[in-house]
Amino acid sequence: MADFLQTERTPELWEGLPFWILENQQRGWSGAWEPTPTPQERSWADSLLEERPPPFEVLNDDGVTVAAAAKLRPAELRGLLYPKPRRPGPCGGTCDGGEQKEAAVKDSAPQAPFRPPMPMGEEELPMASQIYGPKVDSSTDPEGWTYASAASRIGVPRLGGRATARIGDKVRRRRWCRGESMKEAEERSWWCEDSSESMQSFRRALKEVFDGRGIMSLPLDPTASIRRSQKDAAAYEDLCSRLPAWRDQDALAEILVAALYSRAAYGHTGRLGMFDSLASGALVFSVQRAAFDLAEHVDDASNEAAFLDMLALARGDLVSAQWRSGGPLRPVYAVARDHAMKWIVVAVRGTLSTKDILTDCAANCVQFLDGTAHEGFVKTSRKLLRDIEDLLLEEVKARPDYRLVFCGHSMGGAVAAMCVALLREKARTDPQTFGDWAASCCAYGIGTPAVMSRSIG
Repeated sequence: MADFLQTERTPELWEGLPFWILENQQRGWSGAWEPTPTPQERSWADSLLEERPPPFEVLNDDGVTVAAAAKLRPAELRGLLYPKPRRPGPCGGTCDGGEQKEAAVKDSAPQAPFRPPMPMGEEELPMASQIYGPKVDSSTDPEGWTYASAASRIGVPRLGGRATARIGDKVRRRRWCRGESMKEAEERSWWCEDSSESMQSFRRALKEVFDGRGIMSLPLDPTASIRRSQKDAAAYEDLCSRLPAWRDQDALAEILVAALYSRAAYGHTGRLGMFDSLASGALVFSVQRAAFDLAEHVDDASNEAAFLDMLALARGDLVSAQWRSGGPLRPVYAVARDHAMKWIVVAVRGTLSTKDILTDCAANCVQFLDGTAHEGFVKTSRKLLRDIEDLLLEEVKARPDYRLVFCGHSMGGAVAAMCVALLREKARTDPQTFGDWAASCCAYGIGTPAVMSRSIG
């Protein structure tokens, strides 16, 4: 929040200003976004399109409906959100437009930024960025915009939400709130908090593999990996054929339920079946990402609805969820109650976004409990537990007969296994805080990579 808004002084200057302002834009003939025209500004070309709302409107206090009788015109509302910069004129006043250009010629010396006075009584109105800010949440993009193909469709729900522009979208809008902080928008747009840390781990891993090796020791046959994979597949099939028959039906039932949660952790992407085949999975990381990034552009409501639908859970059984990755080493996860299984489930999503790929790349080996492990997953599991540990403690205390279960696919399975290993270690060293619930927790992974090694030295 701006310093001006944190003062205890009553903001008399806000009196008469609307609490909510709605901004509307449309795609121009060039494809760029531009304000929608007012009725007086509509040209013959605009008349060919559907009638669109004015560029700025005052909303009622509910922030949804348009005020019937607004005192401020669109031009005045624009001045509140986008004030024209002014600076001291040559005679001590203010100048803009042609006068400003003329003054700039006469006085070419650089001047300090000047906050323009505005006629609001005896006191000066702060800059608009200190009064209004776009309302940013999971249903908008980082700048607060929602998108639609037509003005009449922008309030209609669509699969994946309206937090990003898709092919065919012609209009967009956002709400400005008086006193809204810009912090949330900054957090949504700044995603690469731990990227440098991940890449340093990746470079250390490469150095450990290739450092000190001559060119003759590197594989030069491009078909070697293909031929080796075929031999490995044959050896794997031979090993599976010699395994005894599976007779633990109870364990098999738990694995199948955990597999459902591992799929549901992908939210809207899993509900669309994008990982049902290798071909559709490849589209997620290529063509689909260029058109509509399923990892970053789906809103929380769509992911939550898909998660609950795939598992047939009530909305109240979803305890907590983080559907957008905060950056590398910060996974997407959901915490839910399964009353049929008597589980408290932590489902961790696998690799889907670019941030997840950076986590995968942090492949340097580091110390982990009694052995070594993948550095990126170690840090991810520790951060995940730090975020949800208190929540899990509340849940198991409220339901002592429920078991804590972690599960996930791919990277999610690895993080789930490490979280269980950490909790069991805490149960051993601090049994008063982490009692039987931590000692008895378990993890199920689907397609879990080999990321841990026990020290046998």
